[in-house]
Amino acid sequence: MCPVCGGYVALMTMLICDHTEGFLRVCYYLNWTAQRASPFSKFDTSDIDTTLCTHLVYAFGEIDTSQKTLSISSSTDYRHFNELKTKNPELKTLLSLGGDTDRGESFLNVSQTDTSADTFATNTVGILRILGFDGLDIYWIHKTTSENYLRLLRSIRRAFDVDPGSPRLLLTINILALRNELAEAPIIQEISKEYIDYAILMTFDFVSSFYDQLAHYDSPLYAIEGANFNKEHSTEWAVSFYRSLGLPLHKTIIAVRGAGKWQVLQDTSLTDLGSPTKTEPYGTFFKVSPEYMLPGAIVYPEICRFMLSNASTVRVFDEKHKAVYLVSGENWISYEDTDTIREKVTWAIKNGLAGFMFWSLDQDDFSGTGCEQGRYPLLSTVKKVMGALDSSPDNLDTTSTDSVKTTHTTAPTKPPGALTTATRKTTETKLLGIKTTVRMLSETKNKGIM
Repeated sequence: MCPVCGGYVALMTMLICDHTEGFLRVCYYLNWTAQRASPFSKFDTSDIDTTLCTHLVYAFGEIDTSQKTLSISSSTDYRHFNELKTKNPELKTLLSLGGDTDRGESFLNVSQTDTSADTFATNTVGILRILGFDGLDIYWIHKTTSENYLRLLRSIRRAFDVDPGSPRLLLTINILALRNELAEAPIIQEISKEYIDYAILMTFDFVSSFYDQLAHYDSPLYAIEGANFNKEHSTEWAVSFYRSLGLPLHKTIIAVRGAGKWQVLQDTSLTDLGSPTKTEPYGTFFKVSPEYMLPGAIVYPEICRFMLSNASTVRVFDEKHKAVYLVSGENWISYEDTDTIREKVTWAIKNGLAGFMFWSLDQDDFSGTGCEQGRYPLLSTVKKVMGALDSSPDNLDTTSTDSVKTTHTTAPTKPPGALTTATRKTTETKLLGIKTTVRMLSETKNKGIM
C-alpha cells in the first residue's frame, strides 16, 4: 500500500504508485525446454511460479498456412499452459508466433493480400478464445518488407476489435532494439497508434563473438562512451530512439534475459571493459553453456555454479552503465544479476514505461539449487523493487543485497579501446560464499529518458 502524505511529494508518490500497480511483468515460456536432458535445465509448466508474472507468453505457436489459421497440433500443451490461470485468476496468457530462428515464411504467406490476412486474423481469434489465451504476440524479427507486416497487424487489430468476447484480446509485438527496417517514424507511429497494445524492445544481445573484438556488455542500461563502442547498444538509447519515432512510453516494454554472453580474452592480464577478445569463426563457438547447451552463452544458474567452482572469479559491477561482468582466467562473461535487474526495473517504473519482459522462465534459477538465493532470484527481485517503490518511491535502496565493504581504490589496466574517464572503486563482497572483487565506476548520474 502506498503512503499518504501532502503536497508535491504526495503527488509524485501517487503517480509512481499508480504506475507501479500497473507495471507489467511479462515472462516467456519456451515450449522445448521440457525436452532437455539435464534435470538442472529441464523446465515444464509445473515449474512456473504464477505469482511472479502478470503475463505469461507461450513460445512458440505455429501457423497453418494451408488453412490460414493457427496450428492446433500443440493444443494439449496450450491447455496445460492456460490452466495455470486457475492458480492465479489475474494472470494473462498470450501465444507467441515466430521467433529468432523463424525466417518469416509463414507470416509472409498469410499476409500476401488483405483477404489472406483478414482470413488468418478471423480464424486466429476463434482459436485463441477456444484455447483460453488472452492475446497474441507477433515475434516477426526477420522481415523483408514492412508492407506485409503492417497488413498483418492491421487485420489482427480489426479482428480483435470486432470480436464480441470479453475482455478484448491483447496484441503485442517484438522489435529489435537496434536500427532496422521498421525504424521509421511513419511506420512506428502507425503501429503504436492504430494496432498494438504493447511493443517489447529486445534490449539485449548487443554483443556477438562473431564480429566483436572487445569485451563489452550484452545489455547495459546506459550507453558506453568511446570510439570503439556503439552508443546505440544500451537500453536507454533504444527506448529514447523509439520514443522519438512515435512509440509512447506507456506502450514500451524493455527486455532482459537470464543468459549471459561468454567471451574469451586474448590476454588474461587485460580484463577490463574494452579488453581485446578472440573473434570466433562463423558457425563455431569457443564456449557452450554446460547444462542449457546454448552456444556462446551461459545461463544465470550456470553462472552461479561457475562462481562456486572457480574461486578466483572476479565480479565487476559497473555503476556508471549499470552492468555487471565476471572474469576468470580467459573467461569474460556479461550477464544480468539481481543488481542489474533492480536498476533496470527501477529506471523503467520511474520513467513511466509499460513494463519489463524476462526471457525466459527457465533461465532464472527456478529450482533454487544453483545460486543459493531461493527460487527465481531474478524475477523475485522485480517484485521486491515494485514493493519498495510502493512503500517509498523517493528512497528506494538500489544497493546490492550482498554485504559490501570498501577497501581501496585502484586504477585499472587500460587496454586499447578501454574507458578512460571513470575512476574505479574496488570493494570486496561475499557472493555465494566466495570472496570476489566488485569495482564500481564513479560519476554516476540519475538519468531519465533523453
